[in-house]
Amino acid sequence: MEPNRGLPPSEVILRNALAFMLEQWLALIGIFLAGALLGYLVAMVLPRPYQAIAEVVVDHNVRRVLPTGSASQVAAYLNRETMRLEAIAYSDEVWQQVVRGMMGVGAADAMEVETLIQYASLPHPQDGVWSFRVVMRDPEAAATLANLWAEAFVSKVQREVGFARKRLALNQFRQAELAFSLRIGARCDWISSALPAVEALKEELREQDPESPVDPGLAERAREIFDNAGPLSLGLIAPEAVASNRVWEGFLQTFTERLEKEDGRCDTLLQRIEETSAQHLEALDDLGDRGSGVAPELEVALVRRARVPLDRLLDPVPYMFLGGFLGTGLWLLMRRMGRGGD
Repeated sequence: MEPNRGLPPSEVILRNALAFMLEQWLALIGIFLAGALLGYLVAMVLPRPYQAIAEVVVDHNVRRVLPTGSASQVAAYLNRETMRLEAIAYSDEVWQQVVRGMMGVGAADAMEVETLIQYASLPHPQDGVWSFRVVMRDPEAAATLANLWAEAFVSKVQREVGFARKRLALNQFRQAELAFSLRIGARCDWISSALPAVEALKEELREQDPESPVDPGLAERAREIFDNAGPLSLGLIAPEAVASNRVWEGFLQTFTERLEKEDGRCDTLLQRIEETSAQHLEALDDLGDRGSGVAPELEVALVRRARVPLDRLLDPVPYMFLGGFLGTGLWLLMRRMGRGGD
């Protein structure tokens, strides 16, 4: 009885193929290696391009942005910022600058962005050295393109960071202005309310005998106003509670003059703060949506310019696998045709 009798044709073919491969495994390996060697030789003979790499350091200063952030928060932040930087690297503005640079040096294929960008790639980590890689058949053009791309990227990102830092500084200054304006406003309101009270005390003192001791209640009310004056009381010393009405009237007169002087400065100072705040708000409006939202803590720098490559780029692995599989397939086809002829 034949062992394959009763089996479906597809399973019979599979079993026969497996049996043949087990019988001829040594020949199959030999043929595959011979094909791989032939593929390697073909890869060596074919024209190969040159690769140029310019390196840019990208430092997100994560611990300054997220000093207590968890690992997942840091990872999410880096991923978000990396996507923004990638968008800048492949933006029209960057590549238009690259095109102008290539045309300026008279490099070939510099007329269209689409022509140049097909030679470029950007493998990089999230934080660290980014490699601006260019693969072309012209080694000098490859180095020029890699450098122009990296320079345009760094220039664009630094401008974006400048916008972000200016916007941050203006916002912080406006917050400080607001806090200062509230403090000044509160002090001016207190001066406005204190002046009538001091005038009323002075009016009471005028009705008393100048040489008589001051009324304790009046002295207490005057001292309470004086104690609440804060910086306005610097350099002034309130009289003793047993001092004469004349002494207290002279003190209140000096205190009134200081309050009136500060009250006169209030309007000017508040108006100046308002004008400065309006200028800062206008500067923020001028910034508008300029910038791509990169963090102000970001730092970038071109650390290694691409050199003109001397050795061609060689990647024979795909050719070796292709040669191995093609050689094995042809050998199997010839064996099958030979057996069919028998």
